[in-house]
Amino acid sequence: MKQRLIKAIAGSGISECILRDVLAGSYYETLSVKEGRPAKDARLMIGAVIIKHKLCLSDEETVDQIQVNPYLQYFFGLPDYQTEAPFVPSLFVEIRKRMG
Repeated sequence: MKQRLIKAIAGSGISECILRDVLAGSYYETLSVKEGRPAKDARLMIGAVIIKHKLCLSDEETVDQIQVNPYLQYFFGLPDYQTEAPFVPSLFVEIRKRMG
């Protein structure tokens, strides 16, 4: 069931709208270009939050799914299949703080 849902989400065209979404603007507004590490792409982070909630996954499970699933990596706009985790699960804590 989860695999079918992942394929449906990846092929739904929703990934084309994520960067133009209001959420991307609010995500980037909270970031500083002068301080800290460079930010992860809004498409990746907002998409990860969507997948996490749609599939009812924990932070760790979400990162694991992104790491092993080429459909999700395509959904997030990654240029190639990657075997390493795109970010650490604890980054979800910061995203939740930023997005309110």
